[in-house]
Amino acid sequence: MPILDGVLVSIKNRFMKNVTQVRKETPDALDRLQLLLNKQALMLNENRAIPYVVFADGIYAGNPERKAKVAKIMMTFLNMVQKIINEGRTDGSIREDVVPSTAAIMFIGMIMPVAIISNLSDGLFDINEHLKNVWPVFDRCISTNS
Repeated sequence: MPILDGVLVSIKNRFMKNVTQVRKETPDALDRLQLLLNKQALMLNENRAIPYVVFADGIYAGNPERKAKVAKIMMTFLNMVQKIINEGRTDGSIREDVVPSTAAIMFIGMIMPVAIISNLSDGLFDINEHLKNVWPVFDRCISTNS
C-alpha cells in the first residue's frame, strides 16, 4: 500500500516539524515541552486519523517493514522529547531524578489517548480543556521550580 507508506512519511514529517519549530521558538526546555504538547494536540485534533494509523495493528499486521517504519517514527519522536528533557536536566529546570525515557512516554501519554477519546466521543471531549489541566500536573512532576 504505497498510499499508507506516504501517510507514514507525512506523519513523521509533521512530528519532526513540530519539534523543529519549538526549538526555534524558545531555548527553555519546559517551554519547549509545553509548546510541543500544544502543537501535537492541534495536529492530532486536525488530523484525527493519526492515532489510528500509529497504533492500529491492522495498519502493519503482516507487514514487518511498515511496522518498523511506525516504530522508527515513534522512537525518533521519543528520542527528540528525551533530548529536550535532558537539556532541561542539564540547565537545572528539570529535576535530575527525572528519567528522560519515562518522562517522554508520559509526555506522549498526555495527548495520544486523549486524541483517541476525543475522536470516539465525536469531539465531546475537549482537548483544549485537557491541555489546560494536564500541563500543570506534568510540569509539577518534572520541574525543579514546582
